[in-house]
Amino acid sequence: MHFNRDADQAVAENQAQRFAAAFLLPANEIRRDLGVKLDIPKLSALKRKWRVSMQAVAYRAHQLGCIDRTRYTSIFQQLSRLGWRKTEPVEVQRESPRAFKRLLRAHIDGGYTHEQLSEMLFVGRERLEELLVDANSPDWQDTGVRMRIAR
Repeated sequence: MHFNRDADQAVAENQAQRFAAAFLLPANEIRRDLGVKLDIPKLSALKRKWRVSMQAVAYRAHQLGCIDRTRYTSIFQQLSRLGWRKTEPVEVQRESPRAFKRLLRAHIDGGYTHEQLSEMLFVGRERLEELLVDANSPDWQDTGVRMRIAR
C-alpha cells in the first residue's frame, strides 16, 4: 500500500492493519458474530468461520467498539498465558486462490513467460510455480466465510 519510502512506518503499519481488518472482517457482518460476550472459546469458533487468527478477531472487535480496552487486554493476556500468541491451537486450512490461478494460467497461455509474471507480481519463480499448480482444482472444501466478488 505504501510505495513511498518517506512514509512514517508507524502510520503505514497502522493503516495496513486497519485495511486488512476491514477487508477480512467486514464490520456489518462480523458484528453479528461477535455478540455480547467475547471469550477464548468464542474466538476459537470465529477463527474457524472467518479463517483469521483469534488475535485478529479480538483486534477487530476492539476496533469496532464491541469490546473495551480492558477486555481486549485481558484476551491478549489469556492468549499469552496459554502460549497462543505465536501458534494458536485451532488449525484453519489455507484458502487457495483458484480464480487467480486461472488468471495466471491464461497469461501463460497468452504468451507471458514465468519470468515476466514473477517480475510483474513481485514474487520469486518458486512461489509462482506454487501458484500455478492445479489451477483448476479446489484446495479446500470445509465451511467458513469465503471471499466473494462485489460488483
